[in-house]
Amino acid sequence: MARHIPRIYIENLSDNIFEIPQKQFYHLFSVLRFSTGQEFISFNKIDGEWLCSVLAVGKKSASGKKLKLLRDFSKSPALYLAFCSIKNDKAKLIIEKGTELGVTKFYPLISQYSNSKLNIEKLTTIAVAASEQSERIDIPIINSPLNIVNFLENLPPKVVWFSCIERESQFSDLELKNKHSVL
Repeated sequence: MARHIPRIYIENLSDNIFEIPQKQFYHLFSVLRFSTGQEFISFNKIDGEWLCSVLAVGKKSASGKKLKLLRDFSKSPALYLAFCSIKNDKAKLIIEKGTELGVTKFYPLISQYSNSKLNIEKLTTIAVAASEQSERIDIPIINSPLNIVNFLENLPPKVVWFSCIERESQFSDLELKNKHSVL
C-alpha cells in the first residue's frame, strides 16, 4: 500500500531552504506528528509542486528543504462560478466543492434577498485546503461580493455563463450587453 504524503500550500518556495508557515507548522507537527527528515509535498502558483523534507524543527517554527520538482505550475482552464450570497456553512461547501471541480474564479453575488455577509479570508482558507486535498496547483480567486444586477450588466465578453434564473421577470428590464452569456 502506498503511503500518503501530505500536500501543503506554501506561498514562497523561491529558496532551496524555506520557513514553514505557522498554519502549516501546526498541521504538520501537532496534527500529523512530523519530525525531522519526513517528506511532504509543497506547492504554489509560482514555483509549482515540490517534494520537500523537514530540515529542522523548533518549538514554534520549522524549516523545510526542496528535494525534487514534481510539477511545474500550470494554470487551470478558466471556469467561473457566480452564486448568491448564502449562509456561511453553505458558502464554504460551494467554495470547497467548486475548487475540487476546477473553478478558477468565484463571484459571490448580493441579491434582493441576500442576508449573509461572507468572510472572503475564511473562504480563501477553504479554497487552499480544497486545493491541497484535490492536488490542484493553483488556488482559485474569490472576488468581493457584487450586486447581482451590476454583475449581469458587466458580464465579460466571450464567456459562456450558465444560469438558473427562477424568476426571469425580475431581470426583464435589465439590458444585457452580452445576451449570449446567460443561458
